[in-house]
Amino acid sequence: MIFRISGGVLSRLMKNIMFYTLAGLLLGFTGCKEDLPDDLTFKKEPYLGQELRVDGVYRSMVEDSEESLYRFTFFYRNGVLRYGTSSRDSLVYQNIDWGAGNARFIWGLFKVNDDSIVYEQWPPEDTWIYSGEILNDTTFHIDRLQNASGSDVREHDETFHFLEYGSKPDSVSRFID
Repeated sequence: MIFRISGGVLSRLMKNIMFYTLAGLLLGFTGCKEDLPDDLTFKKEPYLGQELRVDGVYRSMVEDSEESLYRFTFFYRNGVLRYGTSSRDSLVYQNIDWGAGNARFIWGLFKVNDDSIVYEQWPPEDTWIYSGEILNDTTFHIDRLQNASGSDVREHDETFHFLEYGSKPDSVSRFID
């Protein structure tokens, strides 16, 4: 059995299909919007001090029951920081590709005041502020972290050590003005 559809009916049918397809796509895209925390509470300020070196990377190692976790933090003169975590000591490979920086949670801002350091970054769930003490220009210790609203404050024990690193990634971020 063959059905014949007149030109006017076919035209309306195609228009309806296009309309509902576009409407479904628009609703789908707005429903999938990433639920990101608000902007950082810090304002970007240049770092002009000498308390910390900014010509390399700071690394810490956190050991838990399953594996060692390495954290890497790059500080820049423009007040921006770039953060990374790895289950292996990636810095052994000096030519590592740090990526284009398209993930919001790898970026943050920092401030130094005498022997104190405070930085703020966007982990995937919430914006966190880390604070601690600068021990010398190649070592700092983070002893406290809190979410940006201050409703969750935690003690922390993490020491970062400076490593010279020749291929430092760029500090340009589409997330920080």
